[in-house]
Amino acid sequence: MRTTTDAFLMRGSLHEMEVRNVRQGQIDTHKAKLNARLSLRKGGSILGINALAKVKDLKRKATEDAIKKARTKIVQYENKAKRELHERGVQARKEEKARIQFISSHQFLGTQIPDDKWLPIRDPEKDPLLAETEALRANQSFYDKVARLEHESQQLQLDDPTLFTSVQIDPEILRIEHEFKIQQMGGLSQIQVLDEEDQGDDDREEADCNTSDSDDISPPRSVASIDSI
Repeated sequence: MRTTTDAFLMRGSLHEMEVRNVRQGQIDTHKAKLNARLSLRKGGSILGINALAKVKDLKRKATEDAIKKARTKIVQYENKAKRELHERGVQARKEEKARIQFISSHQFLGTQIPDDKWLPIRDPEKDPLLAETEALRANQSFYDKVARLEHESQQLQLDDPTLFTSVQIDPEILRIEHEFKIQQMGGLSQIQVLDEEDQGDDDREEADCNTSDSDDISPPRSVASIDSI
């Protein structure tokens, strides 16, 4: 009986280990997919200056997206707070109107009016307290986050490589690669592409030149070798 129990316990432990391994495999696969989305280039080689430019674009875009999300959270919070304050104001105005009508009707009937009915009901939307005004703003940490991200965005507009990667890059290499790219662009810009009309004119001019030259050229003299004599 003891052996059977141990066997079942061992099988249970093995099954739990298999479940953990499968889950870890799924997590690793998901992380690999996320990292693949951030890859600079699939296969082949890439210049350091081009890789740095891609990293700059990725980080700048990520920072801009983070700023938009942080601002959206602030707007959503403020809109919700204003909507709730407006709803409380509407309710307060209804209660104040009912209070005035209650006083008027009881005065007409000559009945006694409770003391609490003589107290006006404050409209929190039109006459908010300091705490209610401050509640319209989101937590200060939200604004601090936006300010920090905006500062990071301004810093990322600089061309300092240390802002984008922890890898030490020799500035001389970047300079050489930059000159290489300029040379490539210059070589392409020197290629002259003729349109069909220009090409046709050039062909006609060349044909005319060949025709005029052919009139001046005498037929070649025949040359005989000693063996043919």
